[in-house]
Amino acid sequence: MFEYFDKINFEKGYPSEDLIPIENVVYKNGKVIDASLHIFSHNPLHLSKSLKLKEPDALIDSMDFTISSRSIRGTMQYDNRYEETVCYDYDSAGNLISYQKNGEPIKSFLFSRGQSIPMATVINARYAPEATERINEVYFNDFEAVTDGEYVWPESTVAKSGTHICSSRWLMIPLSNFKQGRYILSYWWRTNSSQQWNRYRSIINVTESTQNLMVPFPAQTVMVDDLSIVPQNATIQSSVILPGLGKISETDIRGRTTYYEYNGFGLPIRVLNNEREVIKTFSYDNYNPNITIPAL
Repeated sequence: MFEYFDKINFEKGYPSEDLIPIENVVYKNGKVIDASLHIFSHNPLHLSKSLKLKEPDALIDSMDFTISSRSIRGTMQYDNRYEETVCYDYDSAGNLISYQKNGEPIKSFLFSRGQSIPMATVINARYAPEATERINEVYFNDFEAVTDGEYVWPESTVAKSGTHICSSRWLMIPLSNFKQGRYILSYWWRTNSSQQWNRYRSIINVTESTQNLMVPFPAQTVMVDDLSIVPQNATIQSSVILPGLGKISETDIRGRTTYYEYNGFGLPIRVLNNEREVIKTFSYDNYNPNITIPAL
């Protein structure tokens, strides 16, 4: 095993893209019969990618095998017979926002600010909200954002998901870091005269000059919820979780939502389907519904 960690060099303050390799090489009779390489980024320390030999059973002369190394500037060097098996991306808060195994679709996770549990999962699209180049492929807004302890959007007891909705006539979405291509714009809207949520879907084209997208809502709209932009071949599912309580809604890839209700002690009491029909109930012995947990 080869580990590269130089305390003196790290105290000099390398840039955040500096990489640390940890390599395992198996030798037999002077030949390399297997090897794996894990590359970590630091500040904070995260696994960036994992690599394996393309042909692990091939016998490679040990003198012909390049042991991984890192220059003083952080440049990585390793044997060209390696191939990536898993690649990881993180946001500035340290949350894992995407990973991809070799030959499988990329999987992305979206987090609300200050939360450690994903609010949405996207399959077959890369989520890179902090990227400065055009590599991001996901936008999602469930209008449950909190700033300085206060919800940004108004509360509604009939929200498509969660407890808050968008009440604006339009929304401006930044797309300056979106990868060029064709995407599905989707959102749910509702009027005062109907109890039904309607789904809007359309195709949008993102080019190298696209900076923003203005999304106007239908004239009679009074509520909008769960707005997303993802590639045509991607799927998204989301949930709203209240800290200290639990999941209050969950929306699948078809847009069907399941709702969860709790009593004053934070125990689940009902599960409702997409039409808000009760599909499951919970009861508890010696429970007094008039008693609630005192505020901390």
